Amino acid sequence: MNRRNFTKAACGAVAASRTAAWIKRNEGEMADQPLLVVAVLYAREGKADDLGRELQSRVPLSRKEPGCLEYHLSRGVDDKQLFVLHEKWRSKADLDQHFEMAYMKQWAVRRDEFVATRELLMLSELA
Repeated sequence: MNRRNFTKAACGAVAASRTAAWIKRNEGEMADQPLLVVAVLYAREGKADDLGRELQSRVPLSRKEPGCLEYHLSRGVDDKQLFVLHEKWRSKADLDQHFEMAYMKQWAVRRDEFVATRELLMLSELA
């Protein structure tokens, strides 16, 4: 593993831990507020186009979910390995339900085949 990949992997593990801790701390106050999610994914070497297709296939399904207010997929201009999902959910409960959908559970099983690192940011809207 080269230094860049090690750094990405370490940052991903720290981010996942911080995200879980943040959710636990803020569960009550976020229950009825819209939740913004930014997911930053880096494709495995040689898997960027495959990852793009996988992510694109889930966009229309996610947009049809009752709690989904916005769902956008972007790709890096200079770094084609980079993908970013911009999501807005009616509530934390709606996001939880999203992750329980069959197509999301199937994706969770296969994700590591395509994704080298990922970071999930949960945000509340300020203005």
